[in-house]
Amino acid sequence: MYLVNFSNQIAAGPKNIANNFIRNALQSGEKFVFIVPNLPEFLTYSETENCKFVVVDVVPGSIKALLNVFKVNFSLMNSLVNKYEPKAILAFGNFLFGIKSNHKKVVLLHHPYIVDDRLYGSLSGVAKIAEKIKRYLFGKTVKAVDTVVVQSSYMQKLLNEKVTIDSEIIFNPISDNFKRESIVSLQTKQELPKVKELLYVSRFYAHKNHAFLLRLATAIKEKALPVVINITVDESIPEAAEFIAAIKEQHLPINNLGELPQADLKQYYQDFAFAAIFPSKSETFGNPLIEAMFYDLPVIAPDLDYAHSVLDQAGVIYKEDDVHDCLKQISKLFDVETYNDIRLASHTRAQLFPDSVLWFETYMALLR
Repeated sequence: MYLVNFSNQIAAGPKNIANNFIRNALQSGEKFVFIVPNLPEFLTYSETENCKFVVVDVVPGSIKALLNVFKVNFSLMNSLVNKYEPKAILAFGNFLFGIKSNHKKVVLLHHPYIVDDRLYGSLSGVAKIAEKIKRYLFGKTVKAVDTVVVQSSYMQKLLNEKVTIDSEIIFNPISDNFKRESIVSLQTKQELPKVKELLYVSRFYAHKNHAFLLRLATAIKEKALPVVINITVDESIPEAAEFIAAIKEQHLPINNLGELPQADLKQYYQDFAFAAIFPSKSETFGNPLIEAMFYDLPVIAPDLDYAHSVLDQAGVIYKEDDVHDCLKQISKLFDVETYNDIRLASHTRAQLFPDSVLWFETYMALLR
């Protein structure tokens, strides 16, 4: 029996990764107890003889959410340890502490603010207090676990600068919703679309750097370039209101698709996107980077370590926060031969990332 804590996997990317794990676990023959958040994506599963589910409420607010982390770790998980005596414990979501068990413990670190001082230093007020608490709790976690899993060499480097702990790099998989067999061969483009649609798949957080897109779109508009930027922002998020308002007031070439289910997102990758753009300031991995490469799309990203660690030589790299250099790199893609060469680089790089089955087995080997 394995105990797996997914209770704070509530953002789009973490939810997808957690669900990939659960789907593979249900077919594995191994026994699991999953702690999952009370969200629709996790409530569709039926318990089996081997897999049980414990549902916990999603607590809004950063400080209240952290109090819930204490509750889950000290109370709920110890209760489940006593009841099921798991042979190993896995936590997706940065924290695993206060557990009275001598069996193997593994935690996935996927919150960049915990180890990225540049991001942490950009915060102030309540946000910085919350992140300081998270750093403290991660320090407790490091003392309690056997292994910290990170998703890229970039995150491993930042982790090693902070603490001494055994770590493993496990790349995120391509989601089960994106089928590898549908994109195994590269189809060369003979001509390019008149309007080039760039796709930025991301929720609205400060470090995702959507503000850069306002400046980029302004330059695109001024130069009358045939480029539109598609984004996936939930307009109901209060923090996004000013950003969305600026797009509308300035009539910028940015089209908000809203948060999309992966079936719809797959269609945009496959049928509409000319390239992906990813201006984020920091990432523990960046699932949309490999998703775009799986669909043979050029990926336009800043000259930052996280981008290099995932894209390697396949990316279209621009100077960080430099609108003019970004436009210069985008314009290079208007040449069909250059465009196809970069698509080939994306296609080749994408083959190095695991599907969910191999990814799941890598975690299980670590737990065993």
